[in-house]
Amino acid sequence: MRDVAAEAGVSVKTVSRVVNNERWVSGEVTDRVERAIRKLGYRPDARARAMRNSGLAGRTLGVVHADLANPFFTAVHSGIEAVAQEAGCTILTASSRDKTDNQDRLIQTFNDRRVDGFIVVPAVDTTYGSSSALDEEIERSTPIVFIDRRYGEQNDFVRSDNVAGAKMAAEHLVAHGHQRIAYLGDHPNLWSAQRRELGYVEALGASGVDIDERLVLTGLYDEAAAASAAEQLLELDAPPTAFFAAKNYLAVGVVRALHRLGKQNDIAVVGFDEIALADLVVPGITTIPQNAPALGRIACELLLDRLDNGRTEPIEEVVPVTLIRRGSGEVAGPFATDRP
Repeated sequence: MRDVAAEAGVSVKTVSRVVNNERWVSGEVTDRVERAIRKLGYRPDARARAMRNSGLAGRTLGVVHADLANPFFTAVHSGIEAVAQEAGCTILTASSRDKTDNQDRLIQTFNDRRVDGFIVVPAVDTTYGSSSALDEEIERSTPIVFIDRRYGEQNDFVRSDNVAGAKMAAEHLVAHGHQRIAYLGDHPNLWSAQRRELGYVEALGASGVDIDERLVLTGLYDEAAAASAAEQLLELDAPPTAFFAAKNYLAVGVVRALHRLGKQNDIAVVGFDEIALADLVVPGITTIPQNAPALGRIACELLLDRLDNGRTEPIEEVVPVTLIRRGSGEVAGPFATDRP
């Protein structure tokens, strides 16, 4: 719609009025807008229009993120905004900074402002039953959708395919001749972190690769911890020849350590999540990015569906992931069949 407005030299609101056959638009302006629509092949979003006409316009949605300083959650929010704005909804947004106490205060604050429903990325220390505010809203049947981190089994939940992505990473490294593959994970209580570790374990098991427990490290919360862990593992008598870092900042820490040691062309790395400037280092960092905007869009659509249609049965939506080769994950291991 913005492109049509620019082409016709009018505001987005004017285009909306023409598309919806509203009054107070002159014939000359209507002609310009319609010519722009035909030229650009614009087709109105019937779903968004239905949402606007359904009474969703004017609703207020409360969105509580774990940490908006993390680019992943910022990208998730862009997807939420896109759907909410098309539906004419207002969003109240804040970050819990990954603390359950902050999260619960925000939910109460948003409640005081009469939000109609919630989208929540639970704080890292939130486990099922540990959030009095969430439990109270669920008891009240307040529409809630959770993203990335599960909270109970009876609520809407949108997530990436963490197990499949982790399997993809491990299988990719095995295929490139690696058998001593280290796993670096973050918070061990996180549902998504547990699923990624499970995918790693299942993939190596299916490939007939024995897992050395010394190579499985979790509870790494920043780049420095990941870099230190990588350096320590490389000092083992039988060090890893590859790393699967289950979080973007952990992969960055590993890559920093390898460059510091001059081993970036000898040790393979695959990271889960996208990494800014991953294609600018040498070798580029092979990653398994999540489709963060899609997670946000789907979550907002589910919430609006609950608000508009009164749906009560829980829905879980799984967004697929893919592996992007950039070089670090393709470093040949000692068992590579095409190794010179």
